Amino acid sequence: MEIRLLKGHDFNEAVRLADWVFKRDGRISLETAFPHIYTDATSHSYGLFADNRLASFIGFVPSVVTIGAARLNVYSVGSVCTHPDYAGRGYAGEVLKHVIRHAEQAGASLILVSGHRQLYTRAGCYPFGAFTQYRIGKEVAAAIMAERAKDVHLRPMIETDLFDLNRLFADRTTRFERSVWDAAFLIKTVPIAKSRGYTHQVYLAERQGKVEAFVVVAIPGSPEATHHPFVVEYGGSPEGCAQLFAHVISEHGLDAIKVVLSIHEKEDRELGAKLEKYGTERIELRNSGTVRIVDPGRLIEQAASCLRDKHEFTFGSLRMERASELGYVIVACEGHQATITDSQLVSLLFDEIPQLPDVDHILAADLKRLFPLPFPYVSGLNYI
Repeated sequence: MEIRLLKGHDFNEAVRLADWVFKRDGRISLETAFPHIYTDATSHSYGLFADNRLASFIGFVPSVVTIGAARLNVYSVGSVCTHPDYAGRGYAGEVLKHVIRHAEQAGASLILVSGHRQLYTRAGCYPFGAFTQYRIGKEVAAAIMAERAKDVHLRPMIETDLFDLNRLFADRTTRFERSVWDAAFLIKTVPIAKSRGYTHQVYLAERQGKVEAFVVVAIPGSPEATHHPFVVEYGGSPEGCAQLFAHVISEHGLDAIKVVLSIHEKEDRELGAKLEKYGTERIELRNSGTVRIVDPGRLIEQAASCLRDKHEFTFGSLRMERASELGYVIVACEGHQATITDSQLVSLLFDEIPQLPDVDHILAADLKRLFPLPFPYVSGLNYI
């Protein structure tokens, strides 16, 4: 038995295993849907080999999340699978240990996981963050379109729009870091849409010749597509985004589409208020998947510019480090200290109302000046 970083031809075997486990009839190969996972150019994926074949696989892809001027090194986990001949032996858990060790050595602060299985919770991965999902129906779409300004032009994206699109990506305060090449490649692949049996469309809102908003939307492309059409990613002016959502519903004859908005981005709050004005249905939900804190101290270091902007004096006294006991973290701030669990740490970092039952109210108030950290929705173009 051998656990190792996959290289070269190893990925051919990884694709065969992942397709055999996950691919449904009529769907595309996972190699096409998630190309970053299956090449050693962008992947740090690991596999366990037994009897001279790949028995268990974990896709592992690095990226950078920006929060204002802060840059967090993160990894995303996906396409986790074990051949049925080797099920029940704990192989995936062993591979996950290597993946976590790799993230520690690489200087990552977070691991994002596209799942909630016990495999992940046992390894310290927990649900995180708060978002708002809106279901925009035909009636709301008609009301939005009725108030559309005459000088706004809604149209499909063409190749010469790429720079404008990437500018709107970069205007978001909290986002996955992308180059122009990244933007073009991710729009072409749109992994989360294709993996669910959807096609996708990209539309732009243009006012007086300037692109002011965009939307990437997943449209059912086969009878096997079981979810509502949904917005994969969006950006730009709240007014332009709302009009694009409505335009997509009208253009494709849809009953409704769903979109998930951040509660931290000012433009998203304005967009949510605009949708609610028309009576749009909304629900509160968590971020997609789970998160593992690789190193609390490193996370604070990488998020320093964001936290310092929130409250410089409080940040100057903040300290987080692993306790000697597995699964516990020491948090200290302004002369107060507490030992909390990993799940409580995730709640502190990402929840609006953190679950910290054993933290005294003075320390909790100090920490509230710094947290939660805003974070992008992970089921967008960068989904792994």
